Amino acid sequence: TTYTATFTVTADGQRTGNLAANQDIPVNIVLVDSASNANTPYTTPISQNNDRIDTNAPPVLAVPTTPPTLVDTSATDTFPLIDGQLSATDLEGDTLTYSVAGSQASPVQHGSVTLSNGVTYDTWSTGPGGTAYVNSQTGHYAYVFDAAFLNGVPAGPMQGTGTFTVSDGNRTVEQQLTLNFTGANDSPILSNDVRSLAAIDQGIADTANTGTTVTALLASAGTATDAEYDSPFPLVTVLPLGIAVTGVTNTNGTWQYKVGTGAWTDIPTASSAGAALLLAGSDRVRFVPSGSGFTNTDTGGLTFKAWDLTSGTAGATAD
Repeated sequence: TTYTATFTVTADGQRTGNLAANQDIPVNIVLVDSASNANTPYTTPISQNNDRIDTNAPPVLAVPTTPPTLVDTSATDTFPLIDGQLSATDLEGDTLTYSVAGSQASPVQHGSVTLSNGVTYDTWSTGPGGTAYVNSQTGHYAYVFDAAFLNGVPAGPMQGTGTFTVSDGNRTVEQQLTLNFTGANDSPILSNDVRSLAAIDQGIADTANTGTTVTALLASAGTATDAEYDSPFPLVTVLPLGIAVTGVTNTNGTWQYKVGTGAWTDIPTASSAGAALLLAGSDRVRFVPSGSGFTNTDTGGLTFKAWDLTSGTAGATAD
């Protein structure tokens, strides 16, 4: 009886390295019938002279070795598009297709998008830091960054990675591209709107004049923002903004503050840009009118800037 044997070679990591040219490989053949009877193993060489072992080697993907770098400042920054070229080779010369590695949170999308560099991309994935694009045929890639996210990165160095893939139709390999980023503590931004305390009655008793929290004072008009706290994906512990008192006028009474559960204290008249009194969001501010005759609105009696609490201590001063 004549039998034909077909061998399938599957990579399993048990043997590594390359075969020498014309090297023979011994193969043991065991015939097993339906009753599970087997013959004595028969060994025959597979020779490159008259036999062939076919394999499909994976493509090789290369990414730029010098990481692109972005730098944040204390201002509200915009960030340029970063692009470059992926390269890949395939031993069998198969057609290669480039892509980005997505996830459940950042799925891969397909379409046609032409960016500011004039290149059209057909594959992309959007994550917290922005969107990674690639042209599936040429391997040209680009990053468009989310400025709100990068402005919200705290001070110091940070690395991010983007994962690109290439497929020859049989096997897919991936490589990570590293991005270097230097974050900065962005200054909080306070709109120029006039804030106000809660109204008090004429002749109010001292114990009833509980004042207004700094958080409520900031929220009474306009906006108070901070890039690190307002980031779509905060990387810091989000705390209510505080204030740095840079000026006080006590013409119609006395401005006071209270830190935590402490006592009411007069705001120093020496408060200025060089010695600003720091107050956290939960601290309180109040106005104590002179006598019982003042029945108007004290305008401009207190000036301040926003404070992000990254340095300094509530109740102390800072420049």
